[in-house]
Amino acid sequence: MQILLSFIGFYPDISHVDQLTLIVRYVLPSGPVERFVKFLDMEGHTAEQLAQSLLDFLSESGIDIKDCRGQSYDNASNMSGKYTGLQARIKEINKYAEYILCLAHSLNLVAKCAADCCMEALLFFDFIENLYTFFSASTYRWGRLTSALRDSTSNIPILKRLSDTRWSARADATKALLCGFMTIKQVLEDIFNNVDQKAECRNKAYGLVSTMNKLETGIMTITWNGILERLQATSASLQSSDQDLNTGYALYESLYGYVQAMRSTFSDIEARAKDLTNCEEYQQQSSRRIKRNTKYDHFSGSTTFDDGFVENQTHGQRFEVQVFIVIIDNVLSALTKRMKAYHKITSVFEVFRQLKFLTTEEILEKSSNMVSAYEDDLENSLGGELVQFAELLKTDVAIVIDSKKQEPLEQQFYKFLINNSLGSCFQT
Repeated sequence: MQILLSFIGFYPDISHVDQLTLIVRYVLPSGPVERFVKFLDMEGHTAEQLAQSLLDFLSESGIDIKDCRGQSYDNASNMSGKYTGLQARIKEINKYAEYILCLAHSLNLVAKCAADCCMEALLFFDFIENLYTFFSASTYRWGRLTSALRDSTSNIPILKRLSDTRWSARADATKALLCGFMTIKQVLEDIFNNVDQKAECRNKAYGLVSTMNKLETGIMTITWNGILERLQATSASLQSSDQDLNTGYALYESLYGYVQAMRSTFSDIEARAKDLTNCEEYQQQSSRRIKRNTKYDHFSGSTTFDDGFVENQTHGQRFEVQVFIVIIDNVLSALTKRMKAYHKITSVFEVFRQLKFLTTEEILEKSSNMVSAYEDDLENSLGGELVQFAELLKTDVAIVIDSKKQEPLEQQFYKFLINNSLGSCFQT
């Protein structure tokens, strides 16, 4: 039986001892099964200590590491390190134990990478946190806000706190700001104009209103809501218990396409931000010569910028180049990096998804690639079997297979062969 090992990070227990969560995933005739195995007590966090602890446990449990066909951890360097991380040490022992980053967890890292890419992005999320803190620190102010939002014509969500680990919380916070922008600003203005409030409170309200009146704030609100909303929705789908790697990779591709399309929408976002903030001008900035660096996108095969100097940029052009494009390109770059890792695995098994549409020569070529990747598991006769199986799929016998079902297509193929007593013909 082939297995996939998963670790879900370090968590100290009540006695302040670090524990590593070990999960094993394996496949039965009925489908994939995922089981929590044990909390492993850890004396250290080095890759060497992690590997030794894992191997000792597997040996004591009678599980051969040679049967492992996959590893999936978070992005900590001691676990995912390419050369000396846990996954690399396991790969040295078993070359078939391919490492796959957690699909859903990776999207959190994509968002975090983009949020840290420029000062304007950092300041924007600081503003959202300050906005939440201002209202939540006082029952009076929180009551004024919730009452105003409740009285609005649409169902507007309340402000949310940010989270460093749950980026879905940032998506909720950005959406709440965008949906309630005018109402929130009006409440802040009322607090600022209320002479019965303390001077410190009125001053903070004035500062928050001033930030909301900036065109840049409107652009950042709309931009980040567009990015995080899609990241959150995609992440939720990736966390589905019956999700498979092929569909997960397809979701990453679709997300990449969505963000790529956003790159050309700055003028539209700017126009919406002007309506949102009721501000037509950017904050004054000193003019200076700006060199645009050439960036080559290896995924799309296109050049981002040409060499040379760009002079006399408007404030809008400067904000687009220095902030908006920087954020978008960082998201695309982070997605590309992770997609390459997933594509390495999906490309090996893509023949099953394409079986009905491939020529005989293409089936034989892709089958040969699969046999080369798993030479100890597969026989050279696989190509011939898949050619015959592809012809079988064209007959009325295989009409029960539906590629639109939630069940992975490969699992449907397996059940089809078993239920029709075809195992001896195709060596299931």
